[in-house]
Amino acid sequence: RYHNQIVAIKVLNGGSTPEEKVTLQARFIREVNMMSRVQHENLVKFIGACKDPFMVIATELLPGMSLKKYLSSIQPKQLDLPKAISFALDIARAMDCLHANGIIHRDLKPGWYLSYGFVCTTI
Repeated sequence: RYHNQIVAIKVLNGGSTPEEKVTLQARFIREVNMMSRVQHENLVKFIGACKDPFMVIATELLPGMSLKKYLSSIQPKQLDLPKAISFALDIARAMDCLHANGIIHRDLKPGWYLSYGFVCTTI
């Protein structure tokens, strides 16, 4: 909890060698800077971060499930076209926001997209 809000916590690997630690800390700082300045309804909301004793990022905790889990849950049926278009548009809007801010998401996969109420997809 953070200020009476349940949050999601991402604990990042700190690295095992001095070189790896420097690289991972730089990546952590870039991610925190990006998350703290970019806001969009289809991007998870940044709450805060700390780097000691562990590198940790706190974000809003979204109800629902990943797109990957949702697609598995409806098998053997297929995703209907209106819902597929809705998911695709939400993801495209989030990517457009990131790209407009000079950010390229390098790890797009169905496990990252969260659906809640099957209304909005958040990355």
